[in-house]
Order: sequence, then C-alpha cells, then structure tokens
Amino acid sequence: MAGTLELTKSLCWMPAGWVYDNALEGMAGFLDAGLRERMLGSLTDINGGYLDLQNAAHSDIKSVLTALQSLIATTIEAGPAAMHDPSFFDGYIQQLKELEAMLTQRLNG
Repeated sequence: MAGTLELTKSLCWMPAGWVYDNALEGMAGFLDAGLRERMLGSLTDINGGYLDLQNAAHSDIKSVLTALQSLIATTIEAGPAAMHDPSFFDGYIQQLKELEAMLTQRLNG
C-alpha cells in the first residue's frame, strides 16, 4: 500500500506506505500544532494514507519543506543502524529527497 501526498495536479508523491508514514511522522515533530495534526491525521492507518496540500498556503509548504530538510538531516546523522532494516536506508533517503525536490518545485512554481 502506498501513501499519497498531492502538491499540485502534476506533483504527487506516492512512496511505499512505510516510507510515507515515517516521513509524515518524522516531519510532524518539526511542525506547529496545526500542520502536525494534519500530518498525523493522514497516516495510512488513519485515513488510508492521503494528504492533499494542493491548496496549502505558501507559508505552510515552506514549513513542510523545512521540516522535511530537518528530518533528512537527522536521519542521515542517525545512519542506517537506526532503521529497522538498515538495507532500506539509501532508498528511504532517496524517497525523502524526491519529496524535497517536489516541495521545492511547488514553492518555485
């Protein structure tokens, strides 16, 4: 099962469910209460894994990008050994960086 994060009609991040959930839970720790609730309410076991940010304010997208960049940095710092299965580390980071590129494109688009 995949999670879905829509940024625009043409920008949609659809990673494996565990990647999606870990990313949203990780970003939630760096966000204010409103965005944190929105992230946590969009997990796969809560609403099937769907988050629509198409109409989100520019400031909210910027906050999500900043939270994601913090998540990437802390995940890289923790390293593969911090993951349940260290062999998934590189793929997980790659997926997070793909989302980072999409959020950046959304901000600049």
